[in-house]
Amino acid sequence: GVKILKLAKGPRAGAIGKELMLIRLLAGHGVPVPVVEHADAEGARVGRPYIVMDSAGDRTVADWVPKGDEVARRLFTEMGAVLARIHGVGLPASGDITAAGIMRRDTGRLLQQLYALADWVVAQGLLEPAEAALLKSLPMPDPEGTSLCHSDFHAVQCVVRDERITAVVDWESAWSGNAAIDFAIVQAYLEFYCPAALIHCFVAGYTEARALPADY
Repeated sequence: GVKILKLAKGPRAGAIGKELMLIRLLAGHGVPVPVVEHADAEGARVGRPYIVMDSAGDRTVADWVPKGDEVARRLFTEMGAVLARIHGVGLPASGDITAAGIMRRDTGRLLQQLYALADWVVAQGLLEPAEAALLKSLPMPDPEGTSLCHSDFHAVQCVVRDERITAVVDWESAWSGNAAIDFAIVQAYLEFYCPAALIHCFVAGYTEARALPADY
């Protein structure tokens, strides 16, 4: 059968060790994740850490976006329910997840990076200066929290086999914090490339299992 190899770019475990740890954690919480067949988080065998996983399928939820049929609606509803299950995984602290533990985030530095990105977009001619100024004037949500957040969850990260989600992949950017921020990231992704009807299914699948904050 088909196998998936994830090989670190260098000798440090980093993202490979983190992903392996999260796959093990999530499997115990009923979240669909790939089946790991071999792993070397220390890089002892080939000088670089790696994971070998059994393929969970050769399609993703994104393949059903153009169809918009009953199967697509069901998959997007399931995708929402899966994200709610991920957000239901509680962690001991708030911050960046590493193989060695959770490192507290510097919220001020993150905002500076966001504002610098806005200035860069203005310099590229993609936004007006007034739009960047508006962004900087808005109150930002508190990132603190202890929910597991994927940070890059959307239709291409949900692997499908037999019209069911069999694995959520790519956990390198996962963090512990405010689940509403993670949900908003997903919604922004979906609003970029999905019909409104499928987004509605996703939101319904999520909110049936987990409520959004009243001020969301």
